[in-house]
Amino acid sequence: MSGIQTVDSLAKNAWNKADEKPIFTRLYAVEEVVRDLDTKIKVMEKSLLEVLKDSAYTPSSSEKRTARSVAGNVAFSAYLSRSIDHIGLGQVIKLDRTVLNDGNAYNIATGIFTVPITGVYLLSMSVDSYAETHVTLMVNSARVADLISDATPQRHDMEIMSSNTIIIRLYQGQSVWMEVTKGDDPQIIGNENWRYTTFSGLLMY
Repeated sequence: MSGIQTVDSLAKNAWNKADEKPIFTRLYAVEEVVRDLDTKIKVMEKSLLEVLKDSAYTPSSSEKRTARSVAGNVAFSAYLSRSIDHIGLGQVIKLDRTVLNDGNAYNIATGIFTVPITGVYLLSMSVDSYAETHVTLMVNSARVADLISDATPQRHDMEIMSSNTIIIRLYQGQSVWMEVTKGDDPQIIGNENWRYTTFSGLLMY
């Protein structure tokens, strides 16, 4: 090419110039190193793509636990601080006090626990009543557990407390709540000092 010399030709011509020989020798050597590194990088990129394509990565249990610990722990325990008389069927039981609400996923204003992290949860509920009261634990409008607090009909001054506990897989964004589903003028007993009616949940893994 007229008027233009490549690095290779410059390097070769440099051998005839003793005063410039060290500079062009080093330049030529650097160019060779760069070419070699570029070739190796391309080979490594190709190998990595093949590995990722041929293998399905599944996070280990420890990695899942680490991810959950980064997102935060999830545990709550709420109770009813006052009694509710003549509660309607289909009504959500709004437990208005919490003793624990790690993750802030339980809302005392709505009585709903919104699942923040997919996983296996332990859920527990208890209800105290003077009259027959059926309560269901709901997950996105699906029944997952039930209990009956049924006092003796002849003893209206006798209260009965019932409870139920389940272990269930829940998914992020699902809503969980306690709902009255049946009863003869159902009522639920709550007290600030005697915490009979409760709703609790814990992310196990």
